[in-house]
Amino acid sequence: DGDGGDGGDNGGFTLCFPGHSIVNLEDGTSIEMSELKIGDRVQVTKDGKFDIVYSFGHYQPESVSEYLNIESTAKAAPITMSPPHMLFLDSGKVVPASTIKIGDVLLGGNIVIKVNKVSSKGAYAPFTYSGSIVVNGVVASNYVSLTGTSTFLGVDMQSLAHTVVGVRRAFCKLNLCEETYSDDGIATWVPYQTAAWIAAKEAVIGFLIVTGGVIAFSRRRFQKIAI
Repeated sequence: DGDGGDGGDNGGFTLCFPGHSIVNLEDGTSIEMSELKIGDRVQVTKDGKFDIVYSFGHYQPESVSEYLNIESTAKAAPITMSPPHMLFLDSGKVVPASTIKIGDVLLGGNIVIKVNKVSSKGAYAPFTYSGSIVVNGVVASNYVSLTGTSTFLGVDMQSLAHTVVGVRRAFCKLNLCEETYSDDGIATWVPYQTAAWIAAKEAVIGFLIVTGGVIAFSRRRFQKIAI
């Protein structure tokens, strides 16, 4: 048991929720994540809005992985999720589970009272058109943070991830997307390795952007002086 996350170790390809997690359907029923299917309409906001599950970024029913179990003052059971998976705070920020600590206030006002590691069966990462999903009464993101923070180059990770998968959403709305998975259970349309590589190079990319900006500014200044 502990009072915080584990610093962002994603446990390999575990980027999701275990099968025993509970989601709410529009017909008023609640089911385990392992029963959720593409096309189901699930609750995605605290005030009861529902949206369609159009894909699973990760789908591996038989895997057993390490997750973070985040218990709050909510009446529902604790939400269990992989460390890099993000969830919404009452402040409006969307942060990876690995950064959650006792005293944090989740969206809706419930306060985190315990965080510990658990091993659970199944790995599921449902994607909705809205980019969020309510799991065990907690509003969680569809996405993960590969940087271990809520931003990438100063840009909100939730907005960035939602924008990046926009093409996939558009194709699925037109019924033009197929769902296949790698041996690790990752959807083949998800560029995980590429995204992880880019995230790992954040400092280098930031340096190049700043350097390029300084060079461009210096050139304009020199040209004005020359004129």
